[in-house]
Amino acid sequence: MTDQIREQLSALLDGELPRDEMDLLMRRLGKDPELRRAFGSYALIGESLRAPGSRIAPPSFAARVSAAI
Repeated sequence: MTDQIREQLSALLDGELPRDEMDLLMRRLGKDPELRRAFGSYALIGESLRAPGSRIAPPSFAARVSAAI
């Protein structure tokens, strides 16, 4: 998946994708299972970030994830 497609997915979820690009992206989503999975992941991430009462990770979180990887 290209960076351009990733940007289009993000813009689609934000309601900022131009109509002509939206039509093309929707057709691609219908044909590409990997793109649909990415779209689902982007949607879940966005919902998690916007959820009321969501918790913010402590500053040490990124360091612990990096150490675990």
